[in-house]
Order: sequence, then structure tokens, then C-alpha cells
Amino acid sequence: MKNNTTIYSLAIFFLLFSGSTFAAKCNESMGGMEKEMLELTYMSKEELAGEYCRATYLGGVLMDSASKFMELGAIDRGMQVLGEGSACSSYAQKVLRVAKKDHEVDSFECDEGTPL
Repeated sequence: MKNNTTIYSLAIFFLLFSGSTFAAKCNESMGGMEKEMLELTYMSKEELAGEYCRATYLGGVLMDSASKFMELGAIDRGMQVLGEGSACSSYAQKVLRVAKKDHEVDSFECDEGTPL
């Protein structure tokens, strides 16, 4: 239980102080996946659904991985992965905002990174 408290404390610290010093991109270690806002505005509803589902799924996987790294004592790597997971979640929200504005979509249904 104490390990979980430590992990959550570190995660909150990271999220509160994740300014330019800790800037991360979604899936940065694999080359990144984030598209620029202008590119998102020219995407179809189906393309946006794919971006959203992949980012949401990857964000969840990275957040789970970050917890595992921290449990194993690899705090630095855990913080890096946590940053990428947080960036994926932010990117997914940005994609959803574009979908709402341009295509009047309230949400997307996804199954393990794939739109339904």
C-alpha cells in the first residue's frame, strides 16, 4: 500500500510540475504520433476516431507501464513513461475537441485502440 501511495505522489508531483522541463510527446520513444492542430482540422471523422482511439489506448498502456516501472524502482524511466502517457491523454482530448467542433461528435467508441 505504501508503494502505491509513493507512486501516486510522484505522479501528482509530475503532473503538477510538468512544464517545459518535463515536456513529452505521445509515444515519443517510438517516434511520436501527434499530429499538428492544422492537420487534425483537415481529417475526416473516421481518421479522427482512429487518432483518438490509438492515443487513448496507448495513454492507458503507458500509464500502467509507468506504475510498473516505479514499483520496480525504476523511477526515472517510470517518470518518462508517465509523461508520455499523460501526453497521449492530452492529445486524445485535443483530437476529441477537433471532432466536436468540425464534425459535431460527442465521443468515440473504441476497442483496444481501434474505433468501433
